[in-house]
Amino acid sequence: MHISAKTLQRDFQREFGMPYTRWRTRLRLSAARALLGTEPVTRIARRVGYASPSAFVAAFAKEYGQTPARYTRSGAGGGRS
Repeated sequence: MHISAKTLQRDFQREFGMPYTRWRTRLRLSAARALLGTEPVTRIARRVGYASPSAFVAAFAKEYGQTPARYTRSGAGGGRS
């Protein structure tokens, strides 16, 4: 692309309103949310790119204010987005 990494980061932030890493995390968690209730958390974590289920659960709880299991039990999960 012939631009510096810093310029690319700045342009991404301006265009999407958040850093790339935050955007990627939100995309992963959104995909995971759609899978809840259809697959085990361990498999979902791996499918959306987390190295461990515990890292996935921590990121999910930080984003949505509850664990994936509680989210699913509350009726918010089950494959709905």
